[in-house]
Amino acid sequence: MTLKTTALALALTAVLAACASSGSNTQSTSSAPAPAASSTSSTSTSTSASSTAAKPAAGTTASSSASTTSTANTGSGNRGRNQFPVADATQGPSASKFAGVKLYFGKQKSPAVARSLGEDRTSVRTNSFNKTPREACSIALASALIRFQDAARRKGADAVINIRSNYDNVEFSSETNYECEEGALMAGVALKGEFVKLK
Repeated sequence: MTLKTTALALALTAVLAACASSGSNTQSTSSAPAPAASSTSSTSTSTSASSTAAKPAAGTTASSSASTTSTANTGSGNRGRNQFPVADATQGPSASKFAGVKLYFGKQKSPAVARSLGEDRTSVRTNSFNKTPREACSIALASALIRFQDAARRKGADAVINIRSNYDNVEFSSETNYECEEGALMAGVALKGEFVKLK
């Protein structure tokens, strides 16, 4: 009996030792995958940072869009430059307004010049509401020519020669026509001429 009991005790001890060794290996194996979670977390953070870094592109697009809008809003206005006959203002019922100081447009021939008293310029804008462009421009031209005649008298001149249009400092010379900038509300004429004393 004593030998059997001793053998049984040894067998039981061997089994317990084997179980203890198996439990230790199982615990070690189950704890090993933990670093993988850290790796996944790092990848997720990197992706998030990459997504955040891409956000300025939206600002660039908005800036380009704003620039396009600014350019698109830039407009030229409802204005136009036309040429009309000088005779609209200087002949007919209004011709009497221009008695005294003689007016010569462009290269129109004039009597010989005794003395030049220098050049001058004038510009006039007038209301074009309820008028055709030609009517409004004719009124502006008449006012500009009357100003020229008044200036000639002050200078002691008896004629203004080489009269030409000079709107926005762009000269247009003609013996029969003048330029006028006209729009829905205003019409404008600008002139340049030489004041002289005729022989």
